[in-house]
Amino acid sequence: MNINKIVAAFTIGVFAVPLFASAQLNTNATANGQACARIENAKEATITRMQERLTTLENRRAQTKNAIQTRRTEHKSRLTELRNTWDENRDQIYQKLQERAQTESQTQAVANFQETIETAVTVRRTAIDQAIETYWAGVDSLYATRVESTDDITKTYQSAVQTAFANALEACGNDESAVQIRATLTSALRTARQNF
Repeated sequence: MNINKIVAAFTIGVFAVPLFASAQLNTNATANGQACARIENAKEATITRMQERLTTLENRRAQTKNAIQTRRTEHKSRLTELRNTWDENRDQIYQKLQERAQTESQTQAVANFQETIETAVTVRRTAIDQAIETYWAGVDSLYATRVESTDDITKTYQSAVQTAFANALEACGNDESAVQIRATLTSALRTARQNF
């Protein structure tokens, strides 16, 4: 009887172990296939999210650019209005002074005063206009630098994400374990996010 049990156990072992191993290999292949499909889906979802975020970024940039231009236009308009008011006030003062001038020397003094003030106003306006132009050139330069920096960082991040997914899909083709592929992908994406 013991021999029958041994033969039965040996027969089961000879036939069942390869079947079990085959089933285990099929389960691993199926698991890898499912993992690779999930990775492909995650890649598409990630790329879609990145595109949406880039669209949002472009919209924000357009809003910022418009806001800068609006502020610039409003400032210039307000300055022009104020200058016109100041010009009118000065003209009224000059008129009053000319009305008070009774002699030729007083009239000449008012004319000299008016010329001196107008020269000083012109010099001051020129200096202010140059300072304003320098300010807006600095704003434009800062904005362009920030856009360029953001673009560089974004491109680096996109490249790192695409490389991580490409490596994961390549590992799927090499029949690596799903756990290892997932761990490598997760690590690569975490590194890309930290560097971003």
